[in-house]
Amino acid sequence: MFKKNHLVVLCTILLLSACNESSDSDAQTSTWPDEEITMVVPFPTGGTADRQARALASAMGEDLGVRILVDNREGGASAIGATSHFQQDSNDGTYFIYNSHPHFEATILRGASYEFEDFDYMGIIHESPIAIWVPSDSEYQTLEDLLLDIEQNPNALSYSMISSSWSDTSIKILTNELGLEVRDIPYDGGAEIRTALLGGEVDFMASDVEGTIAGGGDDLRALAVFSDEPYEQRPEIPLINEELDEMGITSEMPVISNRRFAQVKASFREEYPERYEILAEAVESAAKSEEFNEWGETQDMYFTWITEEDTHVLLEETFQLMNEYRNLFE
Repeated sequence: MFKKNHLVVLCTILLLSACNESSDSDAQTSTWPDEEITMVVPFPTGGTADRQARALASAMGEDLGVRILVDNREGGASAIGATSHFQQDSNDGTYFIYNSHPHFEATILRGASYEFEDFDYMGIIHESPIAIWVPSDSEYQTLEDLLLDIEQNPNALSYSMISSSWSDTSIKILTNELGLEVRDIPYDGGAEIRTALLGGEVDFMASDVEGTIAGGGDDLRALAVFSDEPYEQRPEIPLINEELDEMGITSEMPVISNRRFAQVKASFREEYPERYEILAEAVESAAKSEEFNEWGETQDMYFTWITEEDTHVLLEETFQLMNEYRNLFE
């Protein structure tokens, strides 16, 4: 009897030990092994991308149990941050980028040291259509008012823009198609182009709807949005092609949106596949978290989550669209 009970106890101990070893192994594959991760933001502090990145970092840090540091490496419309990350940061996942379309792709078209395939894209977190904006007290009540003044006064009007972004290229697509001439005034980030417009340094600008509302509030007014459907959060903004059609203009503008996404060097996924899965899951979890989305709503930002596979397809498609207009980025 004693021997039988002893055998049962021994088997139980061995079973518990095996379970503990399995549990320890699972913990090691689901826990980030370093004390901190650096999120590279290739834009200045205060802009939409920067504010989103900091909120995302907070949510990720809670999920992973590590510090997520935000490192702003501004300049060159994201080129400086992306280049320094690609050339200098380690490949072990302790660094990743919160980047923005089309800035990232535009740097490639302008001859960056990296290619589209050199990165993996963990998911799109935010997208917002581009609209044309004026101060709320502007004399331009409609898009037609603005375009007629541009036509009658070539190169007299100016717009604030970020180089290699839709804030520049969307206006160039429009004015080139209509044969109009305006002056572009470059700034470093979203906060700066809005401040320039509000301060009277320029006459108008193009910027994404949510970022502009968050940064400019009721002080700015949208004349038209580059979309085929009303924007859900601001359905009153006129659609640009409908506005042009009413003016008797047959030219059709493309659908244009800013997209913000998390990306890593492709070599990271190749060399550390388990770490990649942990980081990718943390990004997705943070993007879907109640904390992050509630913060977004307080900022008039409405986040989404587009999976890794769909993100790659969307970014590649829009990269090809940008390639059609690459002369405007050069």
